[in-house]
Amino acid sequence: MDSDYAAAIERVYEYLKNDHVDRAVMTRLRIARNLQDYLYVAIFLREMYPVRREFPRVLFDDASHLIEETKKILINNRSNTGWIFIR
Repeated sequence: MDSDYAAAIERVYEYLKNDHVDRAVMTRLRIARNLQDYLYVAIFLREMYPVRREFPRVLFDDASHLIEETKKILINNRSNTGWIFIR
């Protein structure tokens, strides 16, 4: 399993090196989903769906099992702050 993550991370660096940012974001999104890192799932989804009204709809599949308070944090606060910070 660790070698799968190592290979995926290596692909991310290769994509970035070759200016394929969209592929790097998709690969990193897959890694975050696999690790169940919902904060980074939200951050990478924001990168892919910058239109504010589309983002919650897309995040719903990943976060539907989380409690309401956690969903609100992901949608409204933390992921937005992280997204703005990395911009």
